Amino acid sequence: MEADIMRASIGVCRDASVAWQMAAFSVHPSLVTFAIGSFDECGMSGPFAVLMYSLRVDEYVHDNGRQVITASGRMRSLTMVGDGILREDVEHDFLAVAADRCGDVAPRMDIHFVTPFWTPGLVQPVATPSIVRPGWTRFGGELVIAALNETSMRLGVIDA
Repeated sequence: MEADIMRASIGVCRDASVAWQMAAFSVHPSLVTFAIGSFDECGMSGPFAVLMYSLRVDEYVHDNGRQVITASGRMRSLTMVGDGILREDVEHDFLAVAADRCGDVAPRMDIHFVTPFWTPGLVQPVATPSIVRPGWTRFGGELVIAALNETSMRLGVIDA
């Protein structure tokens, strides 16, 4: 494994929390990112796009025994809805959790946060509630599996 991604995570995940779209992420001691996007017929940002990146990482824990990486700190989030309309540009706290395969559980990454727009049940009723932090939202899911050259592989690495 490359030295720059040891004890870190990078990849693509998906589940209902990101409207079944592919979401790219990274979890590293110096930077945590998460991005979801779709395109319209002209190739412009579509009806739903989110870009999140850490402004600072206050805590980074690599738990090799549990095969989990957690990171927390402060990040900036930009949410676009409709035809490229910037709905929200805010700073907020976050908790990122990247878990490598553990038993029958597939590798996954989740980011937990809350913003004025992404508050479960209030402004955004489709926001997936976090089970880690009550009142917060969760984006994430299992790493995407791609069929490449007649073999399957996960699109990402969680070096936990």
